[in-house]
Amino acid sequence: MLTISVDFTNMDRNSRFFFLLPFLMEVGLILALFATPLLAIRLGASVLQLGVMGSLVALCYTVGTVFLGHLADKVAKRKMLWFACGSFVLVVAITPHIGSVWAVTVLYAFSGGISMAFFWPCLEVWIAEGKSGSVLLKAVGSFNVAWGLGSLVAPFIAGFLYQIHYRIPFYLAALIALVIPVGLLRGIRPSQGYLADAGNSSQNNKQADLYELNNDEVFLRIAWVANFVSWFILANIRNLFPKLAFAIGFSTQTLGILITLMALSQVVAFFILPKINNWHYRLSPLLWSQGMGIAGMTVLFFCSKFEVLALAMLAVGGLGGITYTSSIFYSLHREGNRGTMSGFHEAVLGGGALVGPLLGGIAGKFFGLRAPYLLCLLLLLGAMIFESFLFYFQNLKVKNAISQGGHYGVLQCDQD
Repeated sequence: MLTISVDFTNMDRNSRFFFLLPFLMEVGLILALFATPLLAIRLGASVLQLGVMGSLVALCYTVGTVFLGHLADKVAKRKMLWFACGSFVLVVAITPHIGSVWAVTVLYAFSGGISMAFFWPCLEVWIAEGKSGSVLLKAVGSFNVAWGLGSLVAPFIAGFLYQIHYRIPFYLAALIALVIPVGLLRGIRPSQGYLADAGNSSQNNKQADLYELNNDEVFLRIAWVANFVSWFILANIRNLFPKLAFAIGFSTQTLGILITLMALSQVVAFFILPKINNWHYRLSPLLWSQGMGIAGMTVLFFCSKFEVLALAMLAVGGLGGITYTSSIFYSLHREGNRGTMSGFHEAVLGGGALVGPLLGGIAGKFFGLRAPYLLCLLLLLGAMIFESFLFYFQNLKVKNAISQGGHYGVLQCDQD
């Protein structure tokens, strides 16, 4: 239905600088999120405490995005971003000087949770302002590639720097986050018109609009379910996999490479999806990505070889990239209340990151370090079944409406 491309070269100079902001914040955030669990392990944290850490930061983020997302529609966006960056810098800078696991956990929750609840929904709404359809998807694609590149380079840097000294990643994260308010003070902003719509015929656009209007809600729900499960899995890996990696005998640098591979495939998905026709409003791309996730979880449960685990990380990253793109697109596709919808999009993924490490930590404590990945596999299977039921019942609803003279587009699974 939509023909999209992500092209930073077509942006004006100011817009290219604007997309440095999500890149920089993601680098700073991942440096902190990578180093903080390692600091907690250094202080003697158990696998259950690591799970609580990950869940608490996700709880703060989830609750924060629900209550703060709507502010992006009302409050000056620069002020929200200034507060987010300032609070993040302050908390991250003092974290490596703390000697208690629980104190580190509280600071972790504030930096990765509350500060980010101010930052990401606000930035997403600002980027989406005045855009819709393929123009919106191009903007979302550029945003995703920008922060995805940050998540790609940061884990490797963090693993390398942590080996030099455990405090360096925290200091670098604070320094990077300081650059963002400086950019905002210099007037950096997203462009409102650098993205040109693809040249589809007006008839095709009318058909697509009718189809999307009728099926928007069900695909929003399906995408949210898929994204919840993806971030459940990603949070388990980011918070609990270090313990398994060290038990296998990997160094922090090797751990950083594995997490980087996961981020690499996520960025590739972010880059490719906006260039592909007809993945919108179809179930099969999500199901294929979740099939990759099941393969990845199977490997994490059974294998210890670096090469095989690397393939698993690539599969999981691809899953995260596809579900995230689907969720943010369907959330921002409709005009009006985009701050609220962006908040819910972030809250859904935050919810997955909330319960994931907590349940995974409990499973790891009682059933072994690999048990969280069996839990993830079972949840992923359940999500695929639930999404298929949502899809099936919406199809029945559509067919009944058509038989009664209504105007609905029939949902697509495998057909073009």
